[in-house]
Amino acid sequence: MTDQRIILNIALSEVEAGLLWESACSNFFADQQDRFEVMGGGDETLLAEPDFVAGTFFFVESMSDGFMLRAYEEARGFRTLLLWDLGQLERIVVSTRPWPVQVPA
Repeated sequence: MTDQRIILNIALSEVEAGLLWESACSNFFADQQDRFEVMGGGDETLLAEPDFVAGTFFFVESMSDGFMLRAYEEARGFRTLLLWDLGQLERIVVSTRPWPVQVPA
């Protein structure tokens, strides 16, 4: 078996994508770098770029929620990384989507 990526076609509205994350806040990686580990071979140095610094932390419950939210954010034109919070044992999607996030009602 190879590590070949498979494309899944899933259509999500902004409201539906909002159901994938439990809470969100501004990116605070620079304040607590030792608390986080980049997952999936992502490049930690990206988190120092201005777009990421001004971006958003989305806390997600499962890996599948994280993968779907990352795909959604990237389809909207934002860059993302997946983090593991060593202090709280949580998964975080970091997006270059500016904080505060505007969520439709």
